[in-house]
Amino acid sequence: PGTYAESLVVDKDVDLIGPGQGRAVVQGPHDRNVLRVRKTKGVVVRGLTFRHTDTADLERRTWLVPINEADVAFE
Repeated sequence: PGTYAESLVVDKDVDLIGPGQGRAVVQGPHDRNVLRVRKTKGVVVRGLTFRHTDTADLERRTWLVPINEADVAFE
């Protein structure tokens, strides 16, 4: 449980499992990805909340969770 001010980058099959029910938050500023998944399949994310710490600029926004050539399941 807790709040983590860091980005996660996933480029291989992995299960990311938090304690659930909003008890683990991964956050970053509006100009940075919080979770980035690329070129992989079979990634499962469970029990984690992702958020930006500011309002994104809709003209130049950075995606909170970009998924590039990947297969991700959020549970």
